[in-house]
Amino acid sequence: AQVNPHFINNILTVIAGRGMELGDESIGEICDAVASMLRYSADTTDDSATVEEELEHMSTYLYLMKQRLENRLEYHLDIEPGICAARLPKMVLQQFVENSITHGFTGEQRGLTINVRGFLHGNTWFVEITDNGAGYQSNKLVLLNKKISTINEESIKEVIDSGLEIGGLGLINTYIRLYLFYHGNFNWSIDNQP
Repeated sequence: AQVNPHFINNILTVIAGRGMELGDESIGEICDAVASMLRYSADTTDDSATVEEELEHMSTYLYLMKQRLENRLEYHLDIEPGICAARLPKMVLQQFVENSITHGFTGEQRGLTINVRGFLHGNTWFVEITDNGAGYQSNKLVLLNKKISTINEESIKEVIDSGLEIGGLGLINTYIRLYLFYHGNFNWSIDNQP
C-alpha cells in the first residue's frame, strides 16, 4: 500500500500491451492478475472481506503460481455458495495456500496439489485447505500448535505493544488476526495427514 499502485498498474499495462503486440496473450493475462492482486492488497478502505472476495484473491494467486510452477502445481476449489457472503479478515486465505506452496515443495519432484473446500456444517461455515506436500516436521507442528494454544487477549496485547514481533511465523500472525476479528469465537485446526 506504500508503493504508488498507479505507477505499478501503468507499468503492467505497458508490459501487457507489448505482449499483445508480440501476439502473446498470456503476458496480458499474467499482468492483469498481478494488477488485480496489487489492487486488492493495496485497498485499505476495509480490513475485512467476504469469503468470495478472499477466494477470488486466492484464486488469482494460485493462477500466478501455476504460471510459474506449471505442471508441478494443481489446485481445485469446491466452495458452497452459502458461505460466500461470510466475512473474515482480509488477506487470510492466500496465506494458507502460499504456506502450502512455500513449505510443501521440499525438493521432491512430484507435483503439489492444493484442495480448497468451503462448506456449511450446521450454522458454522468452514474453509478447509489441504495439500499433498511434505507436511510439517512433527516437532515444528507441536511448537506451532503450542504457540497458538497460548494466545489470548493478554498475549495479543503484548505482541501488539512489542511492534508485532511474532517470531516470523505467518500462521501465528494469521491466527491472531482471526482471534481479534472473531473475538476468539472460531475453529482452527492445523495438522498433518497421511
